[in-house]
Amino acid sequence: MILASHRKRLLNGGSTLPYPGFAEGAALKMEARGAEVPAFSLRGQGIQALSVPNAPITVERGKPVTVSWTPPSTPGAARIHFVMDLAHHGGIAASLECDAVLDAGACVLQQR
Repeated sequence: MILASHRKRLLNGGSTLPYPGFAEGAALKMEARGAEVPAFSLRGQGIQALSVPNAPITVERGKPVTVSWTPPSTPGAARIHFVMDLAHHGGIAASLECDAVLDAGACVLQQR
């Protein structure tokens, strides 16, 4: 199986948000007023845009798969999460998930 890497901007059709939505190092805050769930707020920091090679990723039975990206110039607490859906015909028969530290620049997905 070959997975083509691609870059997408995920915006709804009527959005006028700038891209990228924040600068590296910017203070970020999200607030929810509350209703069924009590009000809460989240704080974070803008990270460097993710840069990935524009090359296919080959997945072969019994072999590890390496996914790579350019690590950020300023290491931080950001993480990257991969999800690969398998046999996605009317439902997810199986999926593969991997959580990796963004600073590493690569993640090796081992088959078990």
